[in-house]
Amino acid sequence: MENLLTIEDLKELFHIGNTKVYKLCEQPSFPSFRLNKVWYVDQDELVKWMQKVRKMPDKTYTISIAAGYEFSAIPEDERKIICEILGWNKND
Repeated sequence: MENLLTIEDLKELFHIGNTKVYKLCEQPSFPSFRLNKVWYVDQDELVKWMQKVRKMPDKTYTISIAAGYEFSAIPEDERKIICEILGWNKND
C-alpha cells in the first residue's frame, strides 16, 4: 500500500479541502477507490489520469499543477466539475 495516496495526501497535492477532495474522488474518471469506507488513489494511476486530463507527454515527471490544461479525454460535464474542484481554468 505504499503507492496509495489518502485524502490527506490529495488535499496537500491539490491544495483543496475535504469537500472538494471527496467530490473529486466521486468523479467517474478519477482513479480512486474505497476500501472499508476510506478513499484511496493509486499514485501511478493518478499520474496516468493527469496525463490523460492534461495531455502531457508520456514520460516520467513529478505531478505539478500548472497552466496548460486540455481535457479532450474527459466528458464535458465532468471536465467542468474537475475544473471547478481544482480551481483550474481551461484558458490558462
